[in-house]
Amino acid sequence: MQTGDIDRSQLTATMNADLTPDAIKQISQKFGALGDPLSFTPLGQESVADDETAYVFRVVFKTTTLNEVFVLDKDGKIAGIQFPPAQ
Repeated sequence: MQTGDIDRSQLTATMNADLTPDAIKQISQKFGALGDPLSFTPLGQESVADDETAYVFRVVFKTTTLNEVFVLDKDGKIAGIQFPPAQ
């Protein structure tokens, strides 16, 4: 996400459609400005709707800390990704 280099073969059809070139540009500018992550810490996982599993990681950067919520479908494709602020 930081570089904008997305392997679309890893995405579900819906996620692929949602990640337009403009969306990727905005995301990579926002997260690229944070610099390299200092750490990734797994916080847990849970089953969600439609046979999907959400994985949550704490991502620490020099200036901020975020949670990364990464959702995989039953085929292992990326069905969603969010970066809510860490609490």
